[in-house]
Amino acid sequence: MDDLKIAALTFQGLLNVKYKIVLGKKGRLTEFCIDFEKADFFHLVGLQYLKDLPQLKKNRELIFDKIIADEITTCDISKSQFYKDIEQRIKDFALFENLLDSNELVFKYSKNRSSFSNIKAEYFLRTLFDNRTNYIFIDSSNGRENKLCVSFFFNDCNNYAENQITMTLLYKEKFFVDRNISVIQLNKFK
Repeated sequence: MDDLKIAALTFQGLLNVKYKIVLGKKGRLTEFCIDFEKADFFHLVGLQYLKDLPQLKKNRELIFDKIIADEITTCDISKSQFYKDIEQRIKDFALFENLLDSNELVFKYSKNRSSFSNIKAEYFLRTLFDNRTNYIFIDSSNGRENKLCVSFFFNDCNNYAENQITMTLLYKEKFFVDRNISVIQLNKFK
């Protein structure tokens, strides 16, 4: 199956999912939820880097729908001179939900403390998977009640955790909105 379609189907499975996260640091609790909208997919897989493809300059939700409908494929985007920069990211995206489900390290993020990153985010998750380091960055969005995942990639060259604040993950719950089912993935309050 087409790698871009696999990535989109992975993300489609999260459109009716919310994560509730409670973090702690020095006796203070921070609680937030993460949810997913079709338009978020575009940036997570790095399609914004394919600046030479006019078909990707449309509404991001529509682009997601076209990927699901096989109207935009890996073959189409591989025509970009920048495709090699995101090829592995698209392939790795099939792991996205599993990485979100892991209960590894969470950091409060400040791009001012990072000398090599311009990512705008409030938090990030760092997970070791198959001897590689994965990062999922989380931020708020104007007009949206919950937080969203704004960036996803594997990177072992740069340590994004350096100079950042480590938070303690105390509670994590995955809620399947369409089925009204909740799964507690971690509870350190017991």
